[in-house]
Amino acid sequence: MEQSIQTDKSVNGLVRNYPWLTVLTGMSVLLQAILAGRGWFMDYDLIEVHGFVGNVTFLLVILLVIGAWLGRQAGVMTNTELILSIALIVLTAAQFGLGYGGRDSRSAAALHIPNAILITGLTSALIAISFIRQPNRG
Repeated sequence: MEQSIQTDKSVNGLVRNYPWLTVLTGMSVLLQAILAGRGWFMDYDLIEVHGFVGNVTFLLVILLVIGAWLGRQAGVMTNTELILSIALIVLTAAQFGLGYGGRDSRSAAALHIPNAILITGLTSALIAISFIRQPNRG
């Protein structure tokens, strides 16, 4: 019984902090764009850092999916957050393939940029939606 109470507290914390998790994800996506631009035009070594930040972004997106799922189960979020979060994890996973594939394929490298724009748009939508709705913080 005590274990489920602790679980509920951690679930509520993730759901309660979901809006800030979306902001953190957005900041990570922005940092990647900055690193990519500087890496491409100024210091190519920053491309490796760009990839590392991509790993962090992917972990944040996993937390977004979990938070949206738990929030949906608790009735404080709708399918919108969940669907957008799932779409974001799919695009982020594809971004890994395009990024690594871009080392050998110009087509993959060329698709990496528009996919990043889609990721930015979805992240922005999640930020807006999560702050507009403000999950029940009971």
